[in-house]
Amino acid sequence: MQAFVTPYQVCYHAKTQSTKTIMRIALQQMDNLGDVILAFPMAALIKKKHPKAKIILIARESSRAVAALCADIDEFYAASSKEEDGSAQIQNLQDLKLDVLIHVATGKKPILKWAKAARIPLRIGSLRRLHHIMTCNRFVYVKRQRTPENEAVLNTKLLKSLGIDQHLSFAELNNIIHLNPLPELSPKVAAFLDPKRFNLVIHPGSSAQHTASKEWPEGYYLKLLELLDPKKYNIMVTGVIGTESERFKHFIEDPRVQNLMGQLNIPELVQLIEHSDALLCGSTGPLHIAGLLNKKCLGLYLPHPSKNATRWGPFGSNSEIITAENCSHCQTTLKPKEDACQCMRTILPETVAERINRW
Repeated sequence: MQAFVTPYQVCYHAKTQSTKTIMRIALQQMDNLGDVILAFPMAALIKKKHPKAKIILIARESSRAVAALCADIDEFYAASSKEEDGSAQIQNLQDLKLDVLIHVATGKKPILKWAKAARIPLRIGSLRRLHHIMTCNRFVYVKRQRTPENEAVLNTKLLKSLGIDQHLSFAELNNIIHLNPLPELSPKVAAFLDPKRFNLVIHPGSSAQHTASKEWPEGYYLKLLELLDPKKYNIMVTGVIGTESERFKHFIEDPRVQNLMGQLNIPELVQLIEHSDALLCGSTGPLHIAGLLNKKCLGLYLPHPSKNATRWGPFGSNSEIITAENCSHCQTTLKPKEDACQCMRTILPETVAERINRW
């Protein structure tokens, strides 16, 4: 294991270490769709520095269709998150013949120890994560907690260990992403669209942990329907069947919307967003897909430093944000409790309707 070093020593080591022979570089991002998209600029920067390198994205199977959007990603490997799959996963990682694995996801996941067991030559992680220190052999000091920078900017700091030390803003990172052409619109998705009305996708839920405080209340979505002219808007509601559909049961059963929850896979969701006029949702994957495709989208965000749009905002010049105000509970603490936060209720349906009607 590499000795514990200071941030200065880490950066110095990165500049003096040769990377000329590196050809197969993997980015590990086993988190959600939005997290995967915010890692795309890393692939672009690596390609710029090492044009012949092959970039492999290691992620969940559910991220495959989103990864296919990025022209700088050459291969995709769907890794498991189950401890019992260890032996097969170690062999699979060895078969990838990686020179470098960058752990973009900061959480403690089995793939960290699997990559070490597979003896991938260069395993890059954060000096601020003990589980990275125990499993990686090169480190970069990246402070993420309560930072004023976007996650995409923070991700690129991990590239210092490859001699890539460019200080690009979030807007500049947005401009370096290269996208592949999208597949042709399928008849199934086309059937949901109305060429005579404004096609608005609403994705009310979130698959992330601790969703309650991140989601706009169901009653507010119902009020929004009263403020949008059904003759003008074709509203399609997306999401997954289960606890998410239960949380928005009355909303998806309203006759003024098309309930598409559970009817679309990820490639079809990407097509729907691409061919619709706009998207409304909270801080979740579909918002990042819309931003990546430079579609009109409106994201509803919490004000907390660890969850706000500064940290987790989407790409795209057509992305708009409404940030909630701190509720009485959150005004009194730096660590809001999930069940006590009421910030999202400060974003009124009238405010959202006014923004949508501008489109």
